[in-house]
Amino acid sequence: MIITMKKSQLKSIFVFAVLFALFMVIAYATESVISLNYPNNEWVRSNTIPFNFTANSTSASITYCALYANNSGTFAFKANYTDITNATKHESGISLNDSAGFTFGWNMTCNNGSSDFSYNGSAVAFGVDGSVPSIVLDSPESGSYITNLNVTLF
Repeated sequence: MIITMKKSQLKSIFVFAVLFALFMVIAYATESVISLNYPNNEWVRSNTIPFNFTANSTSASITYCALYANNSGTFAFKANYTDITNATKHESGISLNDSAGFTFGWNMTCNNGSSDFSYNGSAVAFGVDGSVPSIVLDSPESGSYITNLNVTLF
């Protein structure tokens, strides 16, 4: 059996196939959305990082999420979250040892129970500032006070 088609029919089939594929990519991409709320391009003061994220799924409940961070130089699994409520912020402190003074990235992946995995579009950076500032009091001397107060802020 030989099937013959006109160019216009082939174009229609091709356009349909491309549009269908595009629809499937968009539908899959919007299946679950993960927002990385905190830390988000900022410095934190402790090696225990309060990672905060929100997972949204439009089709099914989220069964679990996993946190990845690159504090060792490459992204690695750090924590698993199984008690996920859709569209609700979740926070958990994760300790990253020997991280003071360095910057890192983090990201989440979530599964919505139908073998669909989603990542946040890009990793978010943060830094750990664990050093205590040194404060030296020049004036007034310890135990004394000043009656004429002119404050200069630097």
